Amino acid sequence: MPIPSPADFRNKSKKHSEVREMLAQMAENVESKEDATTKANAAEANAKADATTKANAAEANAKADATTKANAAEANAKADATTKANAAEANAKAYVDEKIKISLDDPEYILCISDRDSNLLFAITRQGEVIGDFKILLEDISDLPTALTKLTLKDNFEGELYEIADPQGNILAQVEPDGTWVLPAIRTTTLDSTEITGGNLNLGESTEADITKEKLIRIPEQNYLRLDLSFVSLPTDTSEARLSKTGTCIISDSSKSIVYARTNAEMSVQGHGTASDKKKNYTIDFYNIDGDDLDLKFGDTIASSSYHLKGFYRDPTHMRDQGGYRCWKELVQKLDYPYSKINNIVYSASPSRPTDAEFTADAKYYPHGFPVEVYLNSEFYGLYTLRLKKTRTNYALNNANTDHIFLDSGTYTALLEEPFDASDWEIKSPKMKDYDDLGPIPPNFTETVGASCTRLFDFTSTLSTSYVNHADYIVLPHWVLWYLMCELTGDWDHDGNNYNIITWNNRQWSIIPYDLDWTLNWSGNGFGNIRSANLLSSDIWTTFRTVFTPEIKSLWTKHRKNGDISVENIVKHYRGAVSDIPRKVYKADKEKWGSYESFENVNYPDLEQAYVWFEARIAYLDSKYLIA
Repeated sequence: MPIPSPADFRNKSKKHSEVREMLAQMAENVESKEDATTKANAAEANAKADATTKANAAEANAKADATTKANAAEANAKADATTKANAAEANAKAYVDEKIKISLDDPEYILCISDRDSNLLFAITRQGEVIGDFKILLEDISDLPTALTKLTLKDNFEGELYEIADPQGNILAQVEPDGTWVLPAIRTTTLDSTEITGGNLNLGESTEADITKEKLIRIPEQNYLRLDLSFVSLPTDTSEARLSKTGTCIISDSSKSIVYARTNAEMSVQGHGTASDKKKNYTIDFYNIDGDDLDLKFGDTIASSSYHLKGFYRDPTHMRDQGGYRCWKELVQKLDYPYSKINNIVYSASPSRPTDAEFTADAKYYPHGFPVEVYLNSEFYGLYTLRLKKTRTNYALNNANTDHIFLDSGTYTALLEEPFDASDWEIKSPKMKDYDDLGPIPPNFTETVGASCTRLFDFTSTLSTSYVNHADYIVLPHWVLWYLMCELTGDWDHDGNNYNIITWNNRQWSIIPYDLDWTLNWSGNGFGNIRSANLLSSDIWTTFRTVFTPEIKSLWTKHRKNGDISVENIVKHYRGAVSDIPRKVYKADKEKWGSYESFENVNYPDLEQAYVWFEARIAYLDSKYLIA
């Protein structure tokens, strides 16, 4: 029955029964609507409750699942790492146990590594010497405990109680007998610097003690400096290998008030006849903090990263070598141009002018040096001369120019009276691919370098007749001056040794002195002993003196009459080379190293012997060569 309308109720014709029926119908309909609403609300509520329950359950399940998986992953990772670490440790121990034996308590060695058959592979003696089989590959020792590869420990040596150093020999810490700690470098923000004495300190943010990052350091011209070396020990190897050692070096003035450079350094024994001397000579190479070559330029000399550190045990005055060079340089500059400039590079103003003709003002043409007092691990080590090597740029040589040839006598059989033999001469310039010192000239250079060398020796080996053509082969004024300097200074150590022969045009050769520490009559006959005789009598020099007598007389007379050669004008170079050396340093050097065996107390070298020697030699050479 449809719901009654308002009009149905206004219809008076309706019976009460009909009205009641309509009312009942309306009531039924209202009840139905209320029931439907209730059910709908209940359904909605149930749905919401069910959805929330399911959502909460899903979230809880997801969280629980993620936590379970994360815990499982963490546990697996820890287990895997532990397994791998244990395996690595076991492998390392097995490697050591199986292949090598390491000893840190050997009475002879600080560190001793041997194979399972007790064959010595590597060792560091308690004197700091490194010995062993250096053919061991890096991969053979890569699994060793890292502590053994990073530190060297040393005790009971030279008075110190204990020392810790890195593999390069840099001292990290040192304990002296009185309990003093020596720390080369300190970095701290809490230590009071006023309580610290000595050493090279780096306090707080200061970088004072840091090794330089520079690749070139310019140092003002010096006549005397101080070198402070920090090395476990200095090298002693005199074999052909000349095994080196590494450390650090501080370059300063003698009072250490001015520090010019802090460098890494590598040193090896230098020299041939002097290598067995008690006080040795060294080659010292300088590097920056990154291990790059560090060029040092002292005054007007060339910049170089490699020098000789000459102990001059056989010339403790340190004046003979440098005094002789400086005397020669002044006399050669008295020659007529172009001989006065030493190199025979011909000036050419053209667009194709080679760069080797430029920027040569700093070339000395001899190994210039100056005295230095050296300290090793804060202890005085001796008086030395820091000297340039036979560096090509110091001789205005272009390493890529095959016309620039530098011959250095490499053996005691390097003689000019014989045909050219590459095994006797080291070719220091030009740079030749596949060339080894004292080896054959590579095929690509035989028609240039090789032909020029052969041509020169064809001339010198037949000098008695070929001398008339000298202008095509040698720069005669340079050879005459070299001869006179040998006679004047008593340079007897030149027989197949200690001179350089150079050409800058592939044809005409000059001769240049080298290694003059055994001059001024050093030959075991007494210092200052008057020798009225020709000192050059080997190789070609007797013939040279004979065939070029007119030229020898002419040049000697020129220098004598101009006043270039006199006792004082010669000795001034020797005096000037060493005038800045403190007397106390001379004394300390003698106390440390003693005297060379041939000196005896009566003829220990000094400056006065130079005066006596040159007075006698000038008088003798006047009698031979001075033209009235």
